[in-house]
Amino acid sequence: MKAQLLALLALVALSANAATCSSYKTRRDYGDLSAAEWKEYVSGLNTLRASGKYDEYVKTYADGINEALAGNNFGFWHRSYLNKLEQELIAANPKVTAVPYWDWSRDYIAPHKAKLWTNDYA
Repeated sequence: MKAQLLALLALVALSANAATCSSYKTRRDYGDLSAAEWKEYVSGLNTLRASGKYDEYVKTYADGINEALAGNNFGFWHRSYLNKLEQELIAANPKVTAVPYWDWSRDYIAPHKAKLWTNDYA
C-alpha cells in the first residue's frame, strides 16, 4: 500500500510540473449549465452514440465496475474512465468543455424529483 501511495505521489509530482493552468477543466453541476451548454453536451453524447463509441463506454463500465468496486482502486479507475469519456466527448463536440455532474445533495429529499429527470433535460 505504501508503495502504491509513493508511486501515486511521484506521478502527481511529475504531472504537476508538466501541466499548465490552461490544462485544467472545471466541471459544473448540470443545473448550472445554460440551456445552450446542455444542448451541446447532449449533441456530443448523440454523436458518440451514432459512432458506436458510447456503447463501447457502456460496455467498458459494465465489464469493469464490479472489479473496480471490489478493490481500493475505484477512485482511480473511475477518474480514468471519466477522463477518457470526456476527451471523446470534447473531440465529438469541441463546444463541450467538461462532463457535468449531478450534485445530488441539492435534491437529497426527493432525488427522483430532480430537474435532471424532467423533459427540460431529455
